[in-house]
Formats: sequence, C-alpha cells, structure tokens
Amino acid sequence: MHRLLIFLVFSFLLSGCDIFTTRTPEIPDVPRFNYLQPVDVASVVSNFTNSVTTKSTQYYLKSFSDSLKNGKNYTFVANAEAVSKYAALSFGWAVKDEEQYLNNIINKIPAESSISLTLQNEDLVSFGDSAYLSADYDLTVPHNIQGLQNVFGGKLQLKLIRDKQQLWTIYQWQDIKSGNLPTWSEVKGYFN
Repeated sequence: MHRLLIFLVFSFLLSGCDIFTTRTPEIPDVPRFNYLQPVDVASVVSNFTNSVTTKSTQYYLKSFSDSLKNGKNYTFVANAEAVSKYAALSFGWAVKDEEQYLNNIINKIPAESSISLTLQNEDLVSFGDSAYLSADYDLTVPHNIQGLQNVFGGKLQLKLIRDKQQLWTIYQWQDIKSGNLPTWSEVKGYFN
C-alpha cells in the first residue's frame, strides 16, 4: 500500500511537469552577425563595422589588439578638438575604455534602434605582418541626448598587425577631423 501511494504521488507530480516537451527558444543576448575569422584585414574591418551596427560589445572588442598575443597594446588617438573637450581622451585610451563607451551608448539608445556606420574611400597599404587602413566614416547614433548631435564624421586611420596565429587585429586607431561634423572622438569622450 505504501508503494502504491508513493507511485500515485510521484505520477501526479510528473504529470504536471511536462518534462518531455520542448520550451520556446529564447532570444540570444549577443546580437548575431556573420562573424568572420580575422584572417585578413577585410575580415577585421567587416567585423568591426558589423559589431558597431549590431551593438555587439563582445565582437567589437575582438577587433582590437591583445598584447599577450602580439606584443602590441591597443591605443586610440583622438583628434585635438575632442581632447580639448574631454580630458579622458588624453589619458591613454585602451580596450577597457572602448568597452565602457560602447556599453554606455548601448544603454542610452532604444533597444530596437541600431547604430549606422559606413566607411568610404578606403585606402589599404599592407606590408608583411602589418597593414595601414585609412577611410572616411559616417556614424549615426540614435540617442535622445540634448546638446549632442546624432551624426558624426571624419577620417579614421587604423594600424593593424597579424599575430602568431595569423589573425589580424587593430593596434592603433587615429581619429581625424575632416569636415564640419563632430568626430567619433567626441562620441567616445561623451559616453566614457
């Protein structure tokens, strides 16, 4: 009798659990795009651009150099006008600063909005395990902050290096003002 009672209680509990049915899949935390193994400069630039537009901090940070892998620390060189506005840009901007500013942007814009980034007039010079890329950029950040524009533009100059695993990363990014628009440096300074 005792066994029958245990069996009935156990059967009753299992009948309400639906242990053999599948659940509805959850939306992933990390925005998805076709991440490319950075075996060439074009792959790094594609990953860099896509990670900004999809707001993927994880993939964005993979674009930058790791001194443990190739001996080069990543640095960002802001334009002089932005440095005069935002002191944080003059204190050795590194990967941790990139992470902080991008996370701050992501938290300040609507979840359904995306950042727009286009690169034009790309000029690539490659020599062995190093490369240099210069391009004009247009960046649109859909925020609602008064006093800060949404559209930014300028010229970026990237220095890239190939590590021992033959993977490319950006080890220096210089931002240059080339028109009337505020630059990417100002976005970084504001959101740091």
